[in-house]
Amino acid sequence: MEQKDIKESVTPTERLKLLSVTNPIAITDERLKKKFALKVKYEDTNGKMHNKTIRFGHKGVQDFVEHKDEKRLTNLKKRMRNNHHFLQPNFWRDKLLNQKSTLEEAFSAAIKELNLL
Repeated sequence: MEQKDIKESVTPTERLKLLSVTNPIAITDERLKKKFALKVKYEDTNGKMHNKTIRFGHKGVQDFVEHKDEKRLTNLKKRMRNNHHFLQPNFWRDKLLNQKSTLEEAFSAAIKELNLL
């Protein structure tokens, strides 16, 4: 039986164009189990604009910006999945809560990396 060639798939990042990101704000609603929220604006391949609120960071769990422990960070990164696309909460958790020592530094670095300046 012949094996069919699998066409190279298009990643979601190639299909979507990130246009803007708001500063993350702390979530004060006790019913929600997330720490922060931000809004992203993006465009799909058809030119349609989309807005999405992304909530990330679990309440009750210390992130690198809080504990500053490199060993814990290394262990977390080994377990973390779904952190390669800007519509995934773990992408923002990784970029903002586990990269730099402050949220402001991490947000500035993420904006530069995503070419949104």
